[in-house]
Amino acid sequence: MSNTIEILRTHHDEIHNTFITQYSNSSIESFNAKIQVIKCTIFDHRNYNCFRFMNLVLAVLDSIQKEL
Repeated sequence: MSNTIEILRTHHDEIHNTFITQYSNSSIESFNAKIQVIKCTIFDHRNYNCFRFMNLVLAVLDSIQKEL
């Protein structure tokens, strides 16, 4: 119980900001999830260039999706 109270006191400003702003980190979490899927997919290849290329493809796709 005291640990929870301490966490709330420590992060009071951040918690308060989540209620007063309209921003969300869902797009970042979605992008990170896609990166994790790619990492699992190309794990056998062990090729950094392939991993980097797939991340760039995802970034382009996300930017196109945001424009629509």
